[in-house]
Amino acid sequence: MNLKDVADYPIRKLRRRSLVCVSTATPLLEVVDLMHDKKRGAIAVVDSEGVMVGIFSIRDLMRRVDHTNTRWHSLPVSEVMTPRPVCVAEDESLSVALELMEEGGFRHLPRVDERGRPTAILSVRDVLVYISECFPKEFLNLPVDPTNTATQPWGG
Repeated sequence: MNLKDVADYPIRKLRRRSLVCVSTATPLLEVVDLMHDKKRGAIAVVDSEGVMVGIFSIRDLMRRVDHTNTRWHSLPVSEVMTPRPVCVAEDESLSVALELMEEGGFRHLPRVDERGRPTAILSVRDVLVYISECFPKEFLNLPVDPTNTATQPWGG
């Protein structure tokens, strides 16, 4: 396998963790507890038909929630989620997903089906695990091999 193969790899084939979704009315404390219990950095916020309307991440918790007001616990997640998140279709490649993440500064990118329903949330960690599994010698070498340099656009 080479880097071009990795870049072209369909994201639908990446190993995925179970998707965690909440409704727009879910109280924020319940959302945070769920994220903690399920060990997720982001969760999908869906409407009554299961269509993705937002994403709530640890970054949203730190930047959008007024922690000096203890009433934040009861706020509906819809008040502090990131609405209309950038999503990636299941049939897109890993390189497209990474480009979207880089352009938007996202650490989490929702994967959606053709009806806009979330199927997974791709994280930077998921990408790193996949790439390091494809190239264990190159990524998991300690100490780093200084002679291991790319000689072509896709490695080599």
